[in-house]
Amino acid sequence: MKTINAAGRELSLYGEGGPLILLLGGGEAGDAIWSETKKRTAAPLTLALLPVEDWDGALSPWPAEKIFRGGRDFSGGAGETLSFLERELLPALTESLGRAGEAPWLAGYSLAGLFALWALFESDSFAGALSASGSLWYPGFADYAARPFRPRAFTSPWEIRKAAPATPLWQEWRKTPGPSSPAVSPRASPPAST
Repeated sequence: MKTINAAGRELSLYGEGGPLILLLGGGEAGDAIWSETKKRTAAPLTLALLPVEDWDGALSPWPAEKIFRGGRDFSGGAGETLSFLERELLPALTESLGRAGEAPWLAGYSLAGLFALWALFESDSFAGALSASGSLWYPGFADYAARPFRPRAFTSPWEIRKAAPATPLWQEWRKTPGPSSPAVSPRASPPAST
């Protein structure tokens, strides 16, 4: 593991070569995450861990009431986080790694997993998303995610798989308008409350 600085943020970096995966959070669990990853694949990959301090604020796609007694409301700061990633962190990170212009995978656990999936709807800056136990219960997310969407790649908790054109699911997605279609706004608003 080595530490690098990109856009004023300190990231832990594991491995080299292969796909670049930006993991939101991870923090002190970085060594354990890397160890488990390498047990499951011998393929080369680069894992960059970005600490997140205010999960409820920085990773929530829109404001929502708290779900835990004594917790805080979700402030809906994901748009600002995504903007920082796209405009500052990703260019600095990929350039420092000699991989300028490369679209990394975005990964996260819990609310960071929700953010990773939400970011695919909002941005073309990522090759795909890995969501481990993503907070898909987030108020309004099921309706938001039900709109037509043409994914670049998808994951399950058990494996990372690029969507193959031969799969029935991919064939069905190909029939729906994608984010660049006039029928779907790539920067959609959250669903209206009912």
